[in-house]
Amino acid sequence: MSSPGSHIPLKTEHEFKDFLYWNFITLVLLFPAALAISMRSTGWLLVYISLVFFHFYVLEQRFFCTHCPYYARAGKCVRCMMNWGCPKYFKPRPCPPSTFDLAITILGFIIVILFPLPWLLKEPFLLGAYFVSIALFLLTVWRYECGRCIYFGCPFNRVPAELRAEFEEKGGTGSKAS
Repeated sequence: MSSPGSHIPLKTEHEFKDFLYWNFITLVLLFPAALAISMRSTGWLLVYISLVFFHFYVLEQRFFCTHCPYYARAGKCVRCMMNWGCPKYFKPRPCPPSTFDLAITILGFIIVILFPLPWLLKEPFLLGAYFVSIALFLLTVWRYECGRCIYFGCPFNRVPAELRAEFEEKGGTGSKAS
């Protein structure tokens, strides 16, 4: 347990091992959905895979990631825990995401999460595994990343205000929430 006044340092850089870890966790989440769909239809599986890629590599990058300080770093490719090596298709926007940006991102997540439900409902074990993996993913991100992330404009950021201010005073690049 940390003592009063101590804190976990902010994560100013991601490493390739972070990307491997978080993408493995994401695959654990997507596997039950893909398996349930593939048991009934290869065509719908291809639609689901396309939907997932479109959401994460187009919609999310454009409406959410472009506001992130990790995205704004120099280079032609993203170096973050989820999109390591992905080309930057959009120019960085160093301001907090707008309500519209967040709505598009959240709507995309909802569609990706709900899309496989008709197939998962026919496979109760996979449905249970899917919901447990979603819960574990969200809890793990919240516990290990959100409390030390420099993307201060993210609605899930849990970095204390004092630590944000200290980071920004030292010339940090976290985008402030409005």
